[in-house]
Amino acid sequence: MGLCTLISFFLSTFFLQTLSSLDFPIGSQVSLPIPSIYQPGFKGRAYVLDSSSNSSKFRVALNVEAISGRYFCSLIVLFDDFKVWASDHVVKFIPASKCVLELTHDGNLQLMDQFGFIGWQSGTSYRGVKMLHLEEHIGNLVLIDEANQIIWQCFSHPTDTILWGQQLKAPLPLTVFPTNSSVFYSFEIIQEKVVAYIYWRKNKYSYWQLKPHGNRTIEFMRLGTRGLKIFNQDSHKIAQILSDGTDPIQLFTMGIDGNLGFYHYSLKLGRVKPSYKLLGSCDLPLACGLYGICSPQNTCRYLQTGSIRDEINDRFETGMYNGICELFGDEVEMVQLKGVESILRSPYFILNISEESCVNSCMENCSCDSVVYSDQEKRCFQFGLVAGAREVYGENGQSFWVKMPKEKRDGTSNDTVKKFVAIGGRSNICKQASLLNRSSDWYSTILNPVPG
Repeated sequence: MGLCTLISFFLSTFFLQTLSSLDFPIGSQVSLPIPSIYQPGFKGRAYVLDSSSNSSKFRVALNVEAISGRYFCSLIVLFDDFKVWASDHVVKFIPASKCVLELTHDGNLQLMDQFGFIGWQSGTSYRGVKMLHLEEHIGNLVLIDEANQIIWQCFSHPTDTILWGQQLKAPLPLTVFPTNSSVFYSFEIIQEKVVAYIYWRKNKYSYWQLKPHGNRTIEFMRLGTRGLKIFNQDSHKIAQILSDGTDPIQLFTMGIDGNLGFYHYSLKLGRVKPSYKLLGSCDLPLACGLYGICSPQNTCRYLQTGSIRDEINDRFETGMYNGICELFGDEVEMVQLKGVESILRSPYFILNISEESCVNSCMENCSCDSVVYSDQEKRCFQFGLVAGAREVYGENGQSFWVKMPKEKRDGTSNDTVKKFVAIGGRSNICKQASLLNRSSDWYSTILNPVPG
């Protein structure tokens, strides 16, 4: 048995025998040693607060985890074994030799290493904090004073998950930061709508939205047993997103692929299970990576040959992708994809422009890899990526153009060139797709309006 295996075994047995109840008073401290040798997949946990003895499933743990060659230290809240909150959701803490959780005598909850370097803190010094407490029925981790008033709570710092009874208020979003990726996702309240975004560098593109009827401003959402309830500034319910399952919902989360889903606890299986996912595979921005087209059968077709596709996606994942122009210079052209749409939308667009001018504006701009043109509204949306492409049935009043390497086509007119795409390394005439019978709306909604 290796050193790291021994340490992992020691932590799991020792700390399971020393679980606390629901309170962690000022002056308390707990620590975990960092293994001296890196072991992929290593996890060490010291359970600090626990409600499982009271038929609840919530626990709070000091957590050490091996990711990408390093050990990270965090404070986490678990529902069963499902992580619902983490202190390092945005900024990771890499400790030296030891991971220490302390509630100082002046009331500051903090994580530090063996040398006292603080990697995370609540910022609640000298505010009368007396203890860290776990609200066992809802999973809210709180710092309270002598009058049991909440000074700090994890519900006010959402990560990628909200729990039953928890509110998500504007402008706080749910966010997901996939490991080894140049993008992140968010689920946000934007005035009169709820939107899912993919962020890449300085760009953000929406791929799902819900907009209640009547342009009513959304103030907050709250998770109930059947789904998300949406309220206005007068706390009147104006819409809801319902789960398709029958089990009582206990959490709503945003996954690492940007999907949104409801989860419940299965008594039969003894674990957390998905109840309902809002989006299908082809509704996700990177279902087929860059330059991929998602089909109704949830398979991918590609607009580039294997070696080019691999290079583009490798550069993209490592944050080194700067557009197709960087790879091919002036040897690129704009190609229209028939029977294909992009699920992405940009908040920025050019208005009152012709389709030809829209396409040319992308061709002349190396930071643009694709455009969506709305013929009815005369709007031009530019994108730095070719992503979120899927097959559609029928015309939707929009055209989708992508920038690709030029192909040598002897005796081929420009009009014909616009109808060619390279799929799997072959040149094919793009035909009107007739495989997918679905709405042409670019977004998916599950909207159940109720009287305001």
